[in-house]
Amino acid sequence: MKLLSILFAIALIGCSDHSEEEQDARTPEELRTAIEVAMKSEDFPTAEKALTALIGHDPDDFDSVGGRAAVRVFLGDAAGAQEDFEAAIKIDAEKGEKMKLFIAEQSIWRAREFDMKKRYPEALKIYDVLLALYPESGMIYHDRGGLKTSMGNYDGAIADLTKAIEFDEGNNSAGDSLTLRARAKRASGDEAGAKADDAKSAEIRKTFRK
Repeated sequence: MKLLSILFAIALIGCSDHSEEEQDARTPEELRTAIEVAMKSEDFPTAEKALTALIGHDPDDFDSVGGRAAVRVFLGDAAGAQEDFEAAIKIDAEKGEKMKLFIAEQSIWRAREFDMKKRYPEALKIYDVLLALYPESGMIYHDRGGLKTSMGNYDGAIADLTKAIEFDEGNNSAGDSLTLRARAKRASGDEAGAKADDAKSAEIRKTFRK
């Protein structure tokens, strides 16, 4: 998991500029260095290319396959990420499943960070990929619904928060998803719907406190 840990230890520093041909010609150690630098500067396309070249040296390198899956989550490439997760699971089924969950958990926190910094398109990419991977995750629907409210996409937010309530994973234990949906409904002009959700949320909170 060392490479995966590096991928999530992101800080802003400079990034080397190499062409794809130069990356392909470099040794695995040089590629790993390039990946670390690219990730620290959030240059995900360059990191993906370097990881692809590294996988070319060893297609069964578990960390490289998993690392590229993580990068593809950031890039919004659901199909590519899923392909890499499947490849990692073929290499080692138990480690592959754990790695997929690890990346999903870390990516959720990364998306929340982007959301707080108002980097909404980047957060949305991550949530879209995670929901393609986990289509019945109430937690991810909850988070994406809140993000869409911040983006002013109230219809999209209401749809996501309705799914969050349907696939509840604890986010609505205190009426949280209902409260967020009420906010989105109110912003969209549906005051009656907002009041209904607020009332349901208040009732849940009463039960939750008992």
